[in-house]
Amino acid sequence: MKRAFLFVMVIFFLIPIKTSASSYTDVDGHWAEEYINYINEKNFIEGFGDNTFRPDETLKKSQIYKIINRLFNFTEKSNTYFKYINEDNWFLNELQIAIEAGYIDEDIYFKDAPIKRIDFIDIIGYLYGLEDNSDNYKYFTDIENLKKDSKKYVGALLKDGILEGFSDFKLLPESTLSRAQAAKIIAICEQKYGRIPNISKTPTNSIKNPDENQDPEILQLKNRLLNLTSEVNSINLSEFTNESAIELNRAVMQANNLLLRSDNIPKNEIIRAIEDIEKAKRLLVHKVENAHLYVEITDERGFPVDADLYINNESFRNGDTLKKGRYLLKVVARDGSSQSTYVNMGEQDKRVEIVLEYRSNEKITLSLGDHLYSDKYEYYTNERVKITIQTPPGYELKNLLVNGNPKKLLSNEYIFIIKENTRIEAVFIPIVSI
Repeated sequence: MKRAFLFVMVIFFLIPIKTSASSYTDVDGHWAEEYINYINEKNFIEGFGDNTFRPDETLKKSQIYKIINRLFNFTEKSNTYFKYINEDNWFLNELQIAIEAGYIDEDIYFKDAPIKRIDFIDIIGYLYGLEDNSDNYKYFTDIENLKKDSKKYVGALLKDGILEGFSDFKLLPESTLSRAQAAKIIAICEQKYGRIPNISKTPTNSIKNPDENQDPEILQLKNRLLNLTSEVNSINLSEFTNESAIELNRAVMQANNLLLRSDNIPKNEIIRAIEDIEKAKRLLVHKVENAHLYVEITDERGFPVDADLYINNESFRNGDTLKKGRYLLKVVARDGSSQSTYVNMGEQDKRVEIVLEYRSNEKITLSLGDHLYSDKYEYYTNERVKITIQTPPGYELKNLLVNGNPKKLLSNEYIFIIKENTRIEAVFIPIVSI
């Protein structure tokens, strides 16, 4: 009984998940609603064309690979050939990326099928480098026959409140995984562990038993690459932004895969791997609590524009700091031109370029005939103009003449963008009584 109580309590201490409004029609009130909204907002998973998420449907291997690739920002692909997969199949890229990332084995006979719970756990555990030194996996009564690493991953996820299992102390490792179950695990893992892989599978710290016929220069380059990967392992990547840390991890993973190959590696591939790691190290960006937002505003000719800035409709001084989050940025130039866009602030300073419509400083004139009214009669090019029409009693509007060209209207207002000196007149006709 104590065992049951211990892990029920874990449920109440799960990491809080930020929610957002969802357009899905079938998740309202679902037990996984907050997790679904969270991973949807992060763009880890997609719904269906009919605005449904189908939370209780099973996930296939290909769908999980797509989620994992987005979570860890994996993009590099292997050139693996698959016997039963056409080149135009949507998940071919995801499968090749998964193989290159190293979390699944190469299998030319791959056939898509629902993923087992334990296979999903193995992927998560491997990529995060999870450890369990207390045999927490023994909480479950049906996993004795699992591999040692699988047990380790199960125990770590259970200890961290990510796995719960079922009421009879069973994990059901060979059962399928629903979209809702995957959403919960992915959401909490991203919150707790982040998006940077921590893969423990690395080459040894020296090139042992080299081929006697191997080019000494190649061997020297391999050792240099190996030393670089070891240096990266000593860097605390949690101090750097996710984007820059992920890029360094990607470069190191490719280097490790290269060093683990048994064939003769071309010299240029080793040099490229060395350059990729060195570049990624140079581009590491330290996290900041509040990042600066710099907005560069120009017109279509490339000239700077003096403008007022607003964040979420509040005045904002260019270069000030903002906390992590999503903001509505509005730029309003002195000539009245404006533009709005959303800005996602993270852990590093951000620069945003805004290009506004060019408006000449020379004003153009608006001339109106009888019964036509506007709030002003001088405008800058490309300004918005609103004309109000007051139809005299006993008449109806036939059309307007805009610089002599007839314009039909369906209301008593005419709104347009002025680009030249403009004369507008109204043509009225008497109302004929029948």
